Amino acid sequence: MIKNTLLTGVLMGTMLTTQVLAAESVCLTRSRLVSSRPLGDNTIEMIDRNMNRFTVRTQACPNLNFTNATIILGRSWRNLSCLNSGVTLNVAAPGRGLGTCRVASVEAASPPPG
Repeated sequence: MIKNTLLTGVLMGTMLTTQVLAAESVCLTRSRLVSSRPLGDNTIEMIDRNMNRFTVRTQACPNLNFTNATIILGRSWRNLSCLNSGVTLNVAAPGRGLGTCRVASVEAASPPPG
């Protein structure tokens, strides 16, 4: 009985640790960024030089609703640092001016089908 409880605890701890480590391994640096495009209200798709896709979620960012919005990288994201929560990005949309958005999360995106 004690062995089963111990084994279950070890397995659960390993699974949780693996998920946390996997989440931390996502690193998109500014110097490797190739393209970005808005996907909706608070989502941006970014692609690096290795064609890795990243889904960047922002806190409320109304200018991302426009497909022709332009993402302007600010000074808070340095060339060699990973994009992470709290970094500010500016988004310009024709006729809407410039809006400032704060990154909420960065995740590895699944590759497109096909």
